[in-house]
Amino acid sequence: MSDYSTITTKIIQQTKSIEDVLPIKNEACRSKLFFYPHPTPKVCLFFHGFTAGPYQFEPLDKALFEAGYNVLVPLQPGHEFAGNWNGDGPRPLPTEQKIYQDFPSFWPQTAQNLGQQIIVGGLSTGEILAA
Repeated sequence: MSDYSTITTKIIQQTKSIEDVLPIKNEACRSKLFFYPHPTPKVCLFFHGFTAGPYQFEPLDKALFEAGYNVLVPLQPGHEFAGNWNGDGPRPLPTEQKIYQDFPSFWPQTAQNLGQQIIVGGLSTGEILAA
């Protein structure tokens, strides 16, 4: 039990420390992490769509949590910016291939200790990352 508690605390702290230094202007764009105090039969991991955020999975994420599942909806790299993508706006999304390989690999590895079965899904580009 203490190992599980340590794992969930670490996930929350790491995610918060990464996101606290980003210029997130809308709190709905922060990662959504819903954990029970014990592993669950299923863990739901969702990747949001292009230029969107974890808010895309509300209220589904809360309904699945209420149904007894741990739920993770992480913020994709580079999606913390708002505005028009032009010379006067924020930078475009990362173009390094490694970022898009590491991100969808990291989260299932992270989720594997949170329950018996991981269900992965996504919207838009999140579907590609889920696949």
